[in-house]
Amino acid sequence: MKKTLAVGLGALAALVLQFALQLPQTVPSSALAQSSESGPCVDSNRLVLSLGIDDNEETDWSGTATGWVKDERASWSAESQSAPLKLAGGGQAQRVLPASLSVNLPASPCGSAADPSRSVRVETREGSFEVAVGGLGMGRRVSLLGGRVEAALAPAASPVRSASIEEDFPNCASMPDDSVLCAYVEYEPGEPIDEEKALAGEFDSIEFRGNGDRVALLHRDSAGWRDPAYVTSSGRDVWQPAVMSLPDGGAAVLWSEQREGNWDIYSRTYSLHSGDLGPE
Repeated sequence: MKKTLAVGLGALAALVLQFALQLPQTVPSSALAQSSESGPCVDSNRLVLSLGIDDNEETDWSGTATGWVKDERASWSAESQSAPLKLAGGGQAQRVLPASLSVNLPASPCGSAADPSRSVRVETREGSFEVAVGGLGMGRRVSLLGGRVEAALAPAASPVRSASIEEDFPNCASMPDDSVLCAYVEYEPGEPIDEEKALAGEFDSIEFRGNGDRVALLHRDSAGWRDPAYVTSSGRDVWQPAVMSLPDGGAAVLWSEQREGNWDIYSRTYSLHSGDLGPE
């Protein structure tokens, strides 16, 4: 976003912790992917691999994946990387970070039963292993190859919104009715800067005019993505919204906003049934 923001995010974190029992769950891929060829949505996922857990030196983890993969044979070149770690007192130590990569998995109709026979065979320079992706829960990590590898299932990426304005800081949560809510920030850049006047010394031309943010909310149910609901008006100065389910079955949207030089946390409730927003 084309502006400078300074805000204590600790306050937002503390507020979110009060709703610990209702924290957003991992968004199911079936709610984020759509296909006109196979019904209202498809269950398309990624297998995320962390290669080189606890490596003591940079190690070559190049390899291939076969079996239940989107491409007939996925391959990669990757190695665990050495990176400095800051210590108390200003010192540094070296650590080795694992290589991270994703393997795209085939799509299947939403709601289809898990197939335990679906597996991915991974072969690397450091050894081979098999991941039973058919029975792997979303977001649950499994340790493989003697603890040197971790694998997890993650939703496939799928664009749900595209416009000429900037869209930042998405935060999504699955709801009790299996729908999904995603809050994000829309930024309108306003009037373009007159570069010729700025170079001529007319510095008033570089002031932002008509720019600002607004918090938007997207709701996806069995019928698909609804049009966005706007939690705030435009022209605001906001930062990183969060969305979560509430015990009564509804939802809440929280965001940080600067008003007259002061940052505070604001929230509004959202009705999953009617789509109405409550008072600020």
